[in-house]
Amino acid sequence: MWIAPAFAKPDELDAAVSGVRESLKPQLADITYTLGSDWAGDPAIFFHVVIPDALAEHDPRLRKSRHLIFDIEDALQPVGKWGVMPYFSFSTESRDAQN
Repeated sequence: MWIAPAFAKPDELDAAVSGVRESLKPQLADITYTLGSDWAGDPAIFFHVVIPDALAEHDPRLRKSRHLIFDIEDALQPVGKWGVMPYFSFSTESRDAQN
């Protein structure tokens, strides 16, 4: 049975995501993830990206999110390196603090 590297090497994945978190500051305030299955039952990684409030004020529609998705996928290579389909959700610091 094949196990996606994201599930088999959690410490390496944590380190890779931490590296992305640091390299993309101040464009993002935080990035967290959970591993699971998508709607089709395929291995997936669900990223939750928190945008700084100051950035969101200047870009209320969060157009920056498209660039962040590209940057995160480029740095982590979730499909090719980790064997998981990436999914993204976004919020701002203030909204995230409410939850």
